[in-house]
Amino acid sequence: MTEFTFYQKRREGRKKIKNEFEKKWKIHVRELADAEGVSEEAIYMRVYNYGTPFQRRAEPTMLERAYGKTMGEIAHETGQHPVTVMTNHREKGDAYWQPKKGPTKLRGLKHNDGDWKTQSRYCRAPWLMEQHPDYSAWRNCTLFQD
Repeated sequence: MTEFTFYQKRREGRKKIKNEFEKKWKIHVRELADAEGVSEEAIYMRVYNYGTPFQRRAEPTMLERAYGKTMGEIAHETGQHPVTVMTNHREKGDAYWQPKKGPTKLRGLKHNDGDWKTQSRYCRAPWLMEQHPDYSAWRNCTLFQD
């Protein structure tokens, strides 16, 4: 019988943890991490913080709670900038609000923050993944009954 080194024992312990993760969540942690584009430790932290690996953030944003969609998804639907969508939601009470005449041109004011569709701050992933048990209820706006 061979004597195991410290590092071999440590590797065996990691395999055991990964097998327990796969048994409980029906997906290997490495597959989930590759699909999300994060490290395996980030997936383990999701389980530690939220109790499930399929929840990305602690709470949904204001628009995700009200409409079941992210700010970027609503902006794509309406053809507006995400900041405009958020401003409409705060000031008018409806993120889908459109002016009757159309947008007014502001003289001398130039904004150049590039194409917002490629910026990560506007195109974030939803707070729940499709595998989460509450995902369909959230998308149908029945999860939060305010």
